[in-house]
Amino acid sequence: MARGGLDSLYADMKQARRQAWNRDDNVDGGGPDLSTCKMGDHASSLEDPRSEPTWTLLNEPLAPEGVSLFVRPLPGDATEDLIRSMFTGLSDRIVRVTFTPMRTRQLRVSATVEFQDNDAMLRALVFDRLRVGDLVARVNPLQSISERKAFLIRQLPRPRASSGASHCSEDDVAVGLMGVADAVETWYDDVSPCEETAARRSKVLEEIRTILQEKRTQQALSDANGADVGLRMALFGSVSCNLSTKSSDLDIGLVGRVNDRDAVLRAWWRVLRRRYLGRTDLIQHARTPIVELHHRETDIDCDISIIESNDNNRLKTWLLSAYAQKDSRVPRLIAAVKLWGKHRLVARAHKGSLSAFGFTLLAIQFLQCCHPPILPNAQRLVAPEVVAAALAKTDQESTNPFLSDSFMKWRSRNQDSIGQLLYSMFEFYSTECSPTQQVVCIREGEPRPAPSHIEDRVTMFHDNQHISFCIADPFDRNDNVARNVSAATAERIEREIRRAYDMLGTCKPWEAVIEPPRKHRSNRSLSEAASLVKATNGDRAPLTMLVKIRSPKPPLVALRARAQRLSPMSAWPDHPISEPIWNECNTSGGALAETNVTRLPHNRLLLRDPGKPLL
Repeated sequence: MARGGLDSLYADMKQARRQAWNRDDNVDGGGPDLSTCKMGDHASSLEDPRSEPTWTLLNEPLAPEGVSLFVRPLPGDATEDLIRSMFTGLSDRIVRVTFTPMRTRQLRVSATVEFQDNDAMLRALVFDRLRVGDLVARVNPLQSISERKAFLIRQLPRPRASSGASHCSEDDVAVGLMGVADAVETWYDDVSPCEETAARRSKVLEEIRTILQEKRTQQALSDANGADVGLRMALFGSVSCNLSTKSSDLDIGLVGRVNDRDAVLRAWWRVLRRRYLGRTDLIQHARTPIVELHHRETDIDCDISIIESNDNNRLKTWLLSAYAQKDSRVPRLIAAVKLWGKHRLVARAHKGSLSAFGFTLLAIQFLQCCHPPILPNAQRLVAPEVVAAALAKTDQESTNPFLSDSFMKWRSRNQDSIGQLLYSMFEFYSTECSPTQQVVCIREGEPRPAPSHIEDRVTMFHDNQHISFCIADPFDRNDNVARNVSAATAERIEREIRRAYDMLGTCKPWEAVIEPPRKHRSNRSLSEAASLVKATNGDRAPLTMLVKIRSPKPPLVALRARAQRLSPMSAWPDHPISEPIWNECNTSGGALAETNVTRLPHNRLLLRDPGKPLL
């Protein structure tokens, strides 16, 4: 397409975009699919700060639904040959390539690529996912047009009613929330850290600090780094913020500048392994590489990482500690919300869900916006100079700058119980605030609207961050705490929030609200197996183990790993193990030669040892 035709086509598309986005029923509704968008070459697109970024969206697709892909962004002079060269082996199955101008801060175009059939379109998507390299860094084929339109429909403004469930009367809900408050208070009293927990944590920290300061440890780390290292230990996370439970991990940072962080972390992992403190694993391919240590003596898990600067962690620790000290309901509400997210499988950051820090910010934002508010905006009540002066001091010399006089004198008139706060929080994020359409920002004290245009929203945060669920870091506005939450996961989190709101509104107990998915079905299969075991062996039921099957090979590895932990046993007249796995088990030294394995639902194996009682 000639350059002269782009300007005229852009004018037509601009008008189409206005008609698409300015409808009354789509004023606040999202934009194109945000789940698979990747930050392109935006570092070079900041040449003209005067021009405003916009996004061009067509009312009707330019190609048949289901057999087309969007490709964006492309240089303004992109040609059809460039698009065909992207899809190696599929260029002959491309029917048509249509370019659409989109003006960010420099002229670029997107392309709609129409394939002959759905199979070719799927092959193109698979090819792009397998070859994540230089092309995808600039050009990213998105989902099909029909999926994009479905996403736009889901992003329409929600009515204030939740999922349509009929809630009980206010009096009945108030009575039900009293039971929820009692259940949460009882649970929190059981899991809150005690003096014995604090003593065990102090022992672990002192032991790790002693190992780090030893001369041979410093020599090993210096050899791995190629130069002397001056690492010091710092504690951050929920434990340092007084927001932890008995089972919370210790988040430990080794602070200092290193030349090769991976090599130093590997050397530190070897040092801990030689001390035989417990199970030690090196997680080197995570977003933040860590060493996981399970301290055998104290039964405490530790996540140890290497960080260059601890200023950001110190600021977060001070801020969350100030909020936790302000009102005794704050740590209880945050702990209850984390428990709910963990049980409902939406608080697993390593699997693409929201992190515990994200749920903490959601709870604090609600406590700032409820009526009357329970928490003030601590960041607005302290001067930046006071915070900078505290950062300049060491951990032993500095005090929490957010515990200012104005913050401590502030009083809340809100007397709601934990049950009422949980109900109000789920109602708040079901009917008033949607992190998919707004940005949760405790720094501002209230949510702020998220840009509906895709280009504006992409440039809000750092590169390579999902932008479907927006929670701004309190000290870095360009960092999305929910950076790993895709559009599908964001929709599932909101669905779980509406479910909790409806269940509390229909007087369901707290145990039912946090009940894990498919709990009854799993418990039924386990109880049936346990009954069978007890009927056969009497009160001395055998030791049972569950092995999750994910592919044909992992269960064999899992069985071999557990073979050394099982003693030879007498034959069990049950469903015998299959022949391939039987032969594989025999290679472990005969420990499982007479083992029988029962296959349970959900791809699990039940291993039985009649010689050991059920633990």
